[in-house]
Amino acid sequence: MGGGAKITSLRKTIKILAVLCAALWVVSGIYVVNADEKAVLRIFGKMTPSVVEPGIHYHMPYPVSTVKKLQANEIKTLMVGMGPSDANSSEENGLIDLYSYWQSEFLTGDENIIHGKVMLQWSISDPIAYLSSIQKPEETLRSLAEEILMMQLGSMRVDDALTSRKLEIIANMREKLGKRLDAMSAGIVVVAVSVNDMAPPRTVAAAFKDVASARGDANRVVHEAEGDRNERLPKARGQARKITSEAEAYQEKVINRARGDADRFSLLLAEYKKNPSVTWRRLYLETMEKVLPRVKKYTIADKAAQDATTITLFLND
Repeated sequence: MGGGAKITSLRKTIKILAVLCAALWVVSGIYVVNADEKAVLRIFGKMTPSVVEPGIHYHMPYPVSTVKKLQANEIKTLMVGMGPSDANSSEENGLIDLYSYWQSEFLTGDENIIHGKVMLQWSISDPIAYLSSIQKPEETLRSLAEEILMMQLGSMRVDDALTSRKLEIIANMREKLGKRLDAMSAGIVVVAVSVNDMAPPRTVAAAFKDVASARGDANRVVHEAEGDRNERLPKARGQARKITSEAEAYQEKVINRARGDADRFSLLLAEYKKNPSVTWRRLYLETMEKVLPRVKKYTIADKAAQDATTITLFLND
């Protein structure tokens, strides 16, 4: 009787434990998706077509189904390439990552080597595509960014890459990355691209600085020359217009005077043909009237007591 009671008690205990385990297994299917999360449900390894939104949900516990939660609204940061400063710090610590250092070296269109480091900010736009399309999303994104950056730098001169075309590099990288990721249905969106470091190798950095300084001096001289030109040209144009106007006025004056003299001569010629002697005398008298006021007159006598008989005229200068 004692042994049967023990067996019965053991069976009851096992049943209770089984019920508790079953209850715990069933309850384990309850899960919570936070407000900044999205979840993807797999049933027997197959992904469901819809994303689980934030809230309290239930699924059949493992191994029937599993839940993968993602920080869908989180902006993630990914560094592409490695700048010279990173290489220096690695050498100082005795940790030289040759592969990363090689990744940072790019060949430009004019066959110069440049170190580039780009920061990508990205987020998950489609959790289902993110989990199903590519195995290693960050590595894939880094490889794509390095490839596009390499193509960008390979099509431009090193001076342009270091100065004036950085914004073009950023814009093209964001556009081309977006197209490539959409074509792969990666479920990733690139939010921002920024060039953190774009510099020549350390061995020639001083020469590049000298070139940049010389270019800055050249630009300054050009700007000063343009400013001086902009200051002088209006004055020169104004002076030229003044001289032209004075010359045109003088030309008009001379032409009008010549025309007046020609018309006067024509009238005199017509009068001369009618009365030559009268016209000649009139012209003679008019000429004397103009000439005589301009001369000095001296009277010379042969003797002091005699009257003056000779008049000598001297024309003033």
